[in-house]
This record gives sequence, C-alpha cells and structure tokens, in this order.
Amino acid sequence: MDSLYWTVRWNTYSDWIKELSSLHKEELVAISFNEVINKFISNYADFKQDESDKKWHWKRIPYIWWYWRPTDFYNKNISIWDCGSFIWIMENNKWDYPERYLTETECEPVLEIIWKAKLESEKWWSLGDIERNTLSELDKLWDLFQTFNI
Repeated sequence: MDSLYWTVRWNTYSDWIKELSSLHKEELVAISFNEVINKFISNYADFKQDESDKKWHWKRIPYIWWYWRPTDFYNKNISIWDCGSFIWIMENNKWDYPERYLTETECEPVLEIIWKAKLESEKWWSLGDIERNTLSELDKLWDLFQTFNI
C-alpha cells in the first residue's frame, strides 16, 4: 500500500480532495494507518549520529538499506530477509535475496511493539521519559525479528 502522499498527490487541493473522496472506506483506513505508522517508524529508524551504541549496523529498527521504505502494516504485508547475520525488514529486494512475508500470527507482536512505542512517544505528561521509553519499546523489535526464519 502506497503512502497517502504518493497515493493522492495532486497539484491542487481540490484535486486532492476529489481523489480522497473517490476512495472506499477500507482504502482510506489502510492509507491512514500505514501513513501514521510509517511516519512514526521513519522518525526512529536510524541511530542518531551522536549515539555511541551502534551494535545494530546504524539501524534502530531492523530494516535493510539506506532509508525507511513504506511498509504495508495494515494488510500485514511485512517482507523479511536474512542477510546471514540478522533478520531485517526488506521492502526493496532488487537483488532477489531470499525473503518471505511474515505470517499474520508473526505480524501481531510486531504491530503490538510498534503501537506501544507510538503510545510512549505521545505521553506529553512525561516529557523526560518519552524518548527513553519509546526507544526501549522499539529495541524489542530486534530480538523479535531474530526469532523469525526465512
């Protein structure tokens, strides 16, 4: 599922509204959900330059290549790849590496972790702990992904 930006990108706001209005409810829900989750993850996907613990190849979220690519979380179409050392999310397999999609059962804990991290990131009443708690939740993805087989 493409992001909302790519799905309904038009030159005028009236064209954009017209395009949105033509979509079915299920499409709007999927686009909205994926947009929110992908934007959240892309903000946390990589380590910051000044962080000293880079044990996961500069990646805070287990994904392959240089930048976070939109993933269809709504339909639970999460592609994974085994590079020999790690299991990663692989949304851009130009090289035909061995990969597979997570099963629906495997997707559930992935989405639970992401959602808990997102909720932690929104706790405005606990500003001092937001980043630490959000990152602590997201760090759980690495261990979880290493339990998946290709």
